[in-house]
Amino acid sequence: MSNFGLKNISDFDFTKIADTFSKSDKPILFVFSCGYEKRSMAQFLYLQDKAGAYDINYLCFSFTSFKQSASRPENDEILSNYSIDPIELEPTDWEGAWGHLYDYLHNKLDGEAQIYIDYSSMPRNWYCMLAKKLILGELGQTASLVYSHGKYFDSQYPCVGYGEFHKFSGRPEITSTKEVNIFGLGFDSIRTHGVWTFLDPQISIAVIARSPNNDEHCERVRRENPEILSASSAVHEVDINKFGDMLATLIDISRKHQGFGDVALVPDGPKPMVIAMSLVPYYLDDKGFYCWHVGHVKPEDYEPIDIECSGEFFGFGVF
Repeated sequence: MSNFGLKNISDFDFTKIADTFSKSDKPILFVFSCGYEKRSMAQFLYLQDKAGAYDINYLCFSFTSFKQSASRPENDEILSNYSIDPIELEPTDWEGAWGHLYDYLHNKLDGEAQIYIDYSSMPRNWYCMLAKKLILGELGQTASLVYSHGKYFDSQYPCVGYGEFHKFSGRPEITSTKEVNIFGLGFDSIRTHGVWTFLDPQISIAVIARSPNNDEHCERVRRENPEILSASSAVHEVDINKFGDMLATLIDISRKHQGFGDVALVPDGPKPMVIAMSLVPYYLDDKGFYCWHVGHVKPEDYEPIDIECSGEFFGFGVF
């Protein structure tokens, strides 16, 4: 995958992060966000427990929305107890977030650091843009993104509408009149069905993320999405904890359908799968492959659900 000048990605075991710290003399920068989910603090608290002896630089973002919802007040209190002063931004302000990160890295750490980014509670555009920066080498030679897997299985996942379509990566073939859509599936079947109906592709392919320690994840996704699954010409399962393999599988699926027409990836589901689908066009680097990001439209009575961390951390990076 390095043929296109992009960084090779390796899986990263966050539970061995203290060992990683001990093998490098670079400064350590941990970037995370404080949202309304309890899992926002999972990696931060894990570091306090397992790697508290190391000198770690923290860059934390918080959001202007849902400040009194779910675990947000408790998360704010945790940060205060550890003297962490978060930078508050609008969830749509990716440029602001990147500006703060770039400034911290280059002006405070002289451009060299071990960077660890907890993207579990970040907006989609933020974590996908960070993944893009990672593979382009703009986060340096040692950087990783880590996801705190959530306990979704006993929760009623809230349904939201779909909004604007934004082409995140790649470009269509102008002369193509046929299209294959590769859909990442999650628990919000109403939203996915609306997007699928709107795009109305000639061929649909479904992708489901497999959780390593809970088969119920796949089973629930299948129960929630019967119509699109029955209409799909193929259904693939990928391991959420093996990012490199997941990305390679998605690249292979996309390449195999190139002869039919344009291949559009439409990610949803767990964040690691959303990132992998978003990066595919960069690695294929050819016309006819692209990725849609579809906006969320929350109803006025939207109530956030509080997601705890399952205790599993799935990471990938460049080293």
